[in-house]
Amino acid sequence: MSVLIIAFLVFIIAYIAHFYWKVSKYPKEPFPLPFIGNFLQVCE
Repeated sequence: MSVLIIAFLVFIIAYIAHFYWKVSKYPKEPFPLPFIGNFLQVCE
């Protein structure tokens, strides 16, 4: 069971790292958050 949890955490960390690496190439704009999007800015 612990191997499954560790594999899931590694997957999530790799996904987030890849997302931020990909987004860093975009022009400077409001920075999107993974899974949440720009929902926090929409609520303002």
